[in-house]
Amino acid sequence: MIPLNKANERYRNDKGCLFEGIVGQFLKNQSFTVKERVRDVGSEIDLLCSNDLSGDIAVVECKTQTEALLSSVVNKLHTDVSLHDAHVGWIFSISDLGREAEGRLKKLNEKGGKETFRHFSPSTLVGHLLNISALIEPAVVHQNAPNEKYLCIF
Repeated sequence: MIPLNKANERYRNDKGCLFEGIVGQFLKNQSFTVKERVRDVGSEIDLLCSNDLSGDIAVVECKTQTEALLSSVVNKLHTDVSLHDAHVGWIFSISDLGREAEGRLKKLNEKGGKETFRHFSPSTLVGHLLNISALIEPAVVHQNAPNEKYLCIF
């Protein structure tokens, strides 16, 4: 359970842990071995993953802030990918990239000549989770039913 009071000191940590768990489970279903919260040389990586089939290493940042992500998130990812000799760096978030962060991500990929860095938006992640049946779209009866959908995690 995540405390709804944003002033609660556990709010950010609990929200982040829950999101990291969802992303970690998604990646495990994609044949990755996932290590959570890897601390190294004054930095923390949310998820450090190794593909069980290819051996490729992925550095994953999970962001639960509601504001657009800044370029500093992309810069940190770039540094962590380099320090860990990873093949790819991914950002999963519940918000979109800011314009500068999006430009930075694009420039890093152009410089490397391949898509090393990638952002998974909330709609992309939910789409992937629906495709692998990790989430199921609720059947909503349209008689006097609310127009909103809620994400329930069990």
